[in-house]
Amino acid sequence: LLLASVALTIAEKFEGDKDFAQLKDLNDAMGDHASNEELVMAELEMLNAIDYNLHRPTAEHHRYWIVEFVNDRVDLGNEKGRILKASEYLCEMTLLCASAGRWAPSVQAACGCLAA
Repeated sequence: LLLASVALTIAEKFEGDKDFAQLKDLNDAMGDHASNEELVMAELEMLNAIDYNLHRPTAEHHRYWIVEFVNDRVDLGNEKGRILKASEYLCEMTLLCASAGRWAPSVQAACGCLAA
């Protein structure tokens, strides 16, 4: 419960929500599981564990520009939309593969586009 609350708090702050008063709401929802101070310390611990690196590119970040790059060199015509949709599906499927985290996101996107 603490891990989920801390992850949610960090995600909210990262997404740009300026209302940090929800920390109290989270603490209230957790009951006696953690104090505000424990939530803050757990947040700092989690941020330290990931070296404050909250944004890593995913295959989705690369997929569109790869299709555009190919389209600029070889006119895909009517196939461009189909390739975009198929590559989106393939990139989303990599989220289900535990070992996909070891592949560079650009490689995942390129493979998705190539397979499409």
